[in-house]
Amino acid sequence: MMCQWLEKLIISVATLDDLILILRRAPNLVKLHIEVNIFSVDVPKQYATVDMMPKYMKDFHLWIKDKRLLIFDDLYNILINMPTIERLSLEIETDDILYSQGYRWKELLSNLPKLSRLDMGLKIWIGWESVPIDVTPYLETFIKNGIEVCCYADTRVLFIDTIPYDFDNTTGVMTSPRASDAKATNMELFQQQARKVNTVCFDGRHELTSINDWLNVIKRFPNIQVLDITSINVYDQTEDEFLENNQQLRLSNLAILRYIRSTKCKVNIPFFMYLANNTILAPHLRTLTIMYGDLIYLCKRLKIDSFPRFKELCVYNNGADGLICLDDIKLLFKFFPNLEHFWLHVQSNRTINRSTVLITEHFLCSLPKLISFRLSCKKGSLRLSSLYDNNTYLTWIKRVCGVDNQEQIHTIIRKKELAIWK
Repeated sequence: MMCQWLEKLIISVATLDDLILILRRAPNLVKLHIEVNIFSVDVPKQYATVDMMPKYMKDFHLWIKDKRLLIFDDLYNILINMPTIERLSLEIETDDILYSQGYRWKELLSNLPKLSRLDMGLKIWIGWESVPIDVTPYLETFIKNGIEVCCYADTRVLFIDTIPYDFDNTTGVMTSPRASDAKATNMELFQQQARKVNTVCFDGRHELTSINDWLNVIKRFPNIQVLDITSINVYDQTEDEFLENNQQLRLSNLAILRYIRSTKCKVNIPFFMYLANNTILAPHLRTLTIMYGDLIYLCKRLKIDSFPRFKELCVYNNGADGLICLDDIKLLFKFFPNLEHFWLHVQSNRTINRSTVLITEHFLCSLPKLISFRLSCKKGSLRLSSLYDNNTYLTWIKRVCGVDNQEQIHTIIRKKELAIWK
């Protein structure tokens, strides 16, 4: 079915076939922002041909999340057949080295005569050694072709971003702590303060870094509301060592910190505390997302009494985090006494099923300010059979929530989810 009326679309799809199908079925698209998630080994069912491409496309954003999904030549063939594009935004993960060649991009852009803005973030998997990739030869190809970018790398991945980080609409930036040592075609452009970046997502890939590596990049984005850092492996530094160059760092708008997976769950406590418990750095921080193993490691070693600032806590658990036990959960009540919203997501029901209802009871009874509680699992089913009986459920919910009328409490009870809110 053709969608002649469709002009603007923001969508996440599974495969490249889905992207081509959208281009085929919506010939009058003017704006398309699309995220493609999965590489398919199946033979393609859809092919991009000149006659089927949208004739009026002006704003095109493409996010490719699997490095095997889209080679450069295929991207080239898609884009040159939409010469009406005025704004092009690309966030691409790939293992095709052609993406790293400036002259290829120069040729592509020359086929887009109406292009007025290009925003690009490339994550190119090309390294095999135990030392960081030398970015110089790749940077030089962009210098020769007059395309303003910065390049940085770890041992496996080359990152290429257009500069400056100056956007017309609010957006997020994906980066690495290795951007601390980035080289640029124009350092003045690179050092400009970012504009309209509300989210920064780091992938440390568990490569050994210093606290300064992370902070040197973070301070380029002082207006962010969300800081997302993953795969963290930070060596120990004294507070004086990493504070020396970061005394003036302020993240006055930061509200959400996602601190996801330290190497072997061994959180670098000075780094975490600097981000999570520093009211001068981030006075409005109120939401924390963290892995269960990291969180328990922290709670067993912290010297402070609590984190009173956090109102929302989201905890993820998978195989590396071990079983969830009540004694560990009780630590959370001590360190997060002001929680209003809590979500625990487990990869497998096996990590929690022995004590699902008991853990829920303790949360509802121990945190007086709690408004919502959610427990979910990806594999298997939560053991909630005792709550499927209506009379048992009514007695239980009144007791644990301390109410006389169960209508004051809202619940969802499913095989993979338990949600309770006031």
